[in-house]
Amino acid sequence: MVGIVGRRLVLAVPTLFTVSVVIFVLLNVLPGDPLAGLLSPDATKADRDNLSHALGLDLPLPVQYGNWLLHLAQGDLGQSFSRRRPVAELIQTAFGNTLVLACTAAVVGLLGGISMVVLAALRPGRWADRLISLLGMIGLSVPSYWLGLLLIIVFSATLNWLPSAGMGNTSGDALDVLAHLVMPAIATAAVTIGMTARAARAAVIEAFGEDFVLTLACHLIEPDVAR
Repeated sequence: MVGIVGRRLVLAVPTLFTVSVVIFVLLNVLPGDPLAGLLSPDATKADRDNLSHALGLDLPLPVQYGNWLLHLAQGDLGQSFSRRRPVAELIQTAFGNTLVLACTAAVVGLLGGISMVVLAALRPGRWADRLISLLGMIGLSVPSYWLGLLLIIVFSATLNWLPSAGMGNTSGDALDVLAHLVMPAIATAAVTIGMTARAARAAVIEAFGEDFVLTLACHLIEPDVAR
């Protein structure tokens, strides 16, 4: 297993290198001026030349790419000009937020799916079972991004109950973070809920029909009859 993972990682190196070269070349050959968004409209040619020299854009393309690789090997991903923050810091923040969302969505998906399966198994063939089966099919069929947009339109834009973007105050306000997590967690967990509901429904209904479950139910409902 370790050998397979090691070979995969080794094979990923030339792939990532090729992708980085292609993206670097495309960014430099496609139309557009990278300095246009960094300079004011009344900037002079001297200002433009100074900024181009400071960013290293006046160097040949192979030298620019080599400098980028050197900084990357040292863990320096550069500076975000739009947010004025290091790229590594932005990635770290985004990774932390994504991890929180993924864990929350996993918990919501599993608990929601299992709860729906149990409710459906208690009343097989009834309206609740049919409704849960329908919701499970919808969870598998509806794209998460479309469901997210629908939730934003209803609960944020129309009802103004929940925030439409951001992560909230992560410094200690748990309620604010929870309010920001509700809609993305539901949208992300919809597929997990649908998969759990459809995959486990038949197994749970079959388990509920076993003799030991029926005996336990009779014992809990009417202990004297069970004896």
